[in-house]
Order: sequence, then C-alpha cells, then structure tokens
Amino acid sequence: MGFAAATLAKVPGLHIVEAITSAATSKWIDAQIAILKQGSPDGRALLIIDSWHSWVSGIIADDPNANEYQALNMGYAVARKLSIKYAIPVIMVAERNMSSMSKNNYEIGGNAIAGTRKGTYGPDLVIGMDYAHKDEEVVIGMQREIVLRMNKNRNGPPGVAINFLFDGETLSFSEV
Repeated sequence: MGFAAATLAKVPGLHIVEAITSAATSKWIDAQIAILKQGSPDGRALLIIDSWHSWVSGIIADDPNANEYQALNMGYAVARKLSIKYAIPVIMVAERNMSSMSKNNYEIGGNAIAGTRKGTYGPDLVIGMDYAHKDEEVVIGMQREIVLRMNKNRNGPPGVAINFLFDGETLSFSEV
C-alpha cells in the first residue's frame, strides 16, 4: 500500500489534492475547500500548501511582468483570504533564504523566507526546521537529528523546540 493510501486509511475524512501536473489556481483551491467543507461532518478543513514557492511559480509563468517577490506576496494574500473566507488554518511550507542564515544561527530572522518577508511577519505562527547539529557529517542512510522551533508565536511563547530524527531514505520522522 502506498504512503498516500496508508495515510488516508488512518485519517478518515482526509482529502489529498495534488497539483503536480497542472497549476492550482486560487479559484480551483477555493472550489476544493468548498467541496471539502461540505463533505465534512463538522465543517472543518485545513489547507496545506507545499511549497509556497512552487505554487506561486504559476503566477510568474502567467504574467511575464511579475517577479518572485510579487508572486509570493500575491500567493500570501490569496491564502489569507481563503483562511478568512472559510475560517480555516493554512499551513504554507516555504523555502528559506540561505544567504540570511549563518552556520551557527538556529533562529529564523525576519528575511529568512526566500523572496519575501510576509511569510515571517504576517502569520501567527512560524515554525522553523533545521538540523540540530549543523556541523555533523552527512552519511547516506544515516538518520539525522532535526529540530522544529517555534520562531514566532503570537498566541504563546516563542522558542519552544522539539527534536526528531529524520530518515532521508524513507522521508520519515521518529522521536529522539
């Protein structure tokens, strides 16, 4: 059984909508959320966009005058509108701006999301993920300890960290 099928079997009501072969426009996502909420017994939904940068690349492709900064900001605005319209949380996975990160800096700064700062100052919660030991030698097949850190939390304390082991071969996490 594939990963998606196994996940669907464990989580009733989960709907996975992918847009690998064609662009996911904001109207299309809006329609999918409406269908999901109608079929949900309690009207709940969660939108996960992975990755924000890949999703908005369609905006750049459709508008030759748009640049990455404008497209990311438009994508952020669309996600915010959908969140408000449907009263749902939105999780956006973003690429980091590596030039703003130092080797020993585990904290995400104000411009750490590549292309825009909206993803850092707009959300209620920003969670960073990084290697726990950045100097550790990478060995193929070796699990690496990673840390999830609440870099920003408007509704609680920032800085809370949770460590996991990441297995790159199976793309899975386990407790340390």
